[in-house]
Amino acid sequence: MANTPVNIRILQRKLYLRSKLNSELRFYSLYDKLSRLDILEEAYRRCKANKGGAGIDGITFSYLEQQKKVVALLKEIQTQLQQKNYRPSPVKRVEILKDNGKTRKLGIPIISDRIVQMAMTIVMQPVYEPHLHEHSYGYRPCRSAQQAVKVIEMSLKQGYQHVLDADLSAYFDTIPHAKLMAKVERRISDSSFLSLLKSFIKAPISVETVNRKWRIEASRCGTPQGGVISPLLANIYLNDFCLKIHEKTPCKIVTYADDFVVLHKQTYTQEQLDWITQQLSDEGLKLNQSKTHCVDMGKLMNEFDFLGFNFQRITGLIKGTS
Repeated sequence: MANTPVNIRILQRKLYLRSKLNSELRFYSLYDKLSRLDILEEAYRRCKANKGGAGIDGITFSYLEQQKKVVALLKEIQTQLQQKNYRPSPVKRVEILKDNGKTRKLGIPIISDRIVQMAMTIVMQPVYEPHLHEHSYGYRPCRSAQQAVKVIEMSLKQGYQHVLDADLSAYFDTIPHAKLMAKVERRISDSSFLSLLKSFIKAPISVETVNRKWRIEASRCGTPQGGVISPLLANIYLNDFCLKIHEKTPCKIVTYADDFVVLHKQTYTQEQLDWITQQLSDEGLKLNQSKTHCVDMGKLMNEFDFLGFNFQRITGLIKGTS
């Protein structure tokens, strides 16, 4: 990420190279990196840049800076991490109105939890980055939605004109905790790091009731959309499925977090579609059948949407527009 301090970039580069050169390596010493003040300061900077509302404590970034409490907060977090007694607070759940009139659930952690999650992301990202699917573009360094769109456009022109436009039902909310931790543990063996991560995944949810009070609910599955570390965990969890598509089928898969398309040179058979559905089911995931469909882009005027871009064939040309 641009403007990342040199010392942190050096650490991330070392982690990346070690992970890339040894795909079987499990990292056993990561927790100590989280309490480094430079990493906590960088985590704070990134969280502030992401903006976002206040968590259950009502504290905002502007309040912390107006009251000159940033340094004290980072020192407090550092001490708690060093003493291994940091405990996440409940995640505030709000519902955001979507264009179709429906709502999606969004989790808002308190600022200190966001900082720790970002510190964990800074350390974890380079460990998993070398092993993520090559056409995974969501929330990864130096990758963007525009790159995903270009790959799709190029693939269509190369003859991959049968498109499975897929939609996962409530992906972030349905990721099984045990399976997620098992995937994380393939590359990390640091028990302190894993314990802290698990505490974030299982942090309770604070939900507003009809009389504007709040009740606490247990988090039995999922990683809240809006949590700082959730996009990385979502990429890690879906990666096995993506690699199966890449290695065991003649298809291409392009993903952006929970959005993905599978492209094929031939018409999908029911057996192939059933296989894809079963692979997702084995991961505890489910396709939203009402929003998942196959499109033959070899036919004039056929179209599909992905990441806000519309793909359609017009008089022999394939065109993607935003």
